[in-house]
Amino acid sequence: RKALPKVKKDILLYQNVLHGLAELADKASKAHFLEALGHKDEEVQLLGLWGLTQLADSSTLDAFLEADGRQKGFARVKAGSFCLQLAEKLPKAQAAGIYQHLKKTRTAPQEKYLQEIVAAAL
Repeated sequence: RKALPKVKKDILLYQNVLHGLAELADKASKAHFLEALGHKDEEVQLLGLWGLTQLADSSTLDAFLEADGRQKGFARVKAGSFCLQLAEKLPKAQAAGIYQHLKKTRTAPQEKYLQEIVAAAL
């Protein structure tokens, strides 16, 4: 965690440190994961989403869903997966919010599988 501010300018090192913190589900890194959601690099944003998924902290849900909504291409697919993983970890009422978010945002024909998962979960 202490290394993160020192490696921010080297994107690969920054990604590696974020990955490690997410792997460890380091609760003290919540602010770093939230900060990563606004990074210009798509991979860093995904690492922020993954880190928050690992923490399963409901206080980050709004920022998590907002960042999910900005993803495009492969990152959108991966973010959808993180949404489902997070929903499994949260209490039912909060999970329902994630499923509603997916229901509203995943409407493309290639995202039909997510609609089916959401319909079964609700």
